[in-house]
Amino acid sequence: MAKQEDINNLVLRVDAVRTSVDTGVAGIRQDIADLKAANPEVDTTALEASIATLEAGVGGLTALDAENPGAPVEPPL
Repeated sequence: MAKQEDINNLVLRVDAVRTSVDTGVAGIRQDIADLKAANPEVDTTALEASIATLEAGVGGLTALDAENPGAPVEPPL
């Protein structure tokens, strides 16, 4: 049976992954913008659609986490 501490640690891990993905997506979006500016003939539609799908998935995790908030605790090392 899960203890509250276990659940809280999972919340921390999900939050850390979401933060990492958000940071990565922002970097990729900037890379795409730079690529488009330097090479306007390149079609980035498929790449942008992939990133949008990833963002939607992260948004789903955010919504799930918001429905089940827990007081965060530091995970064990």
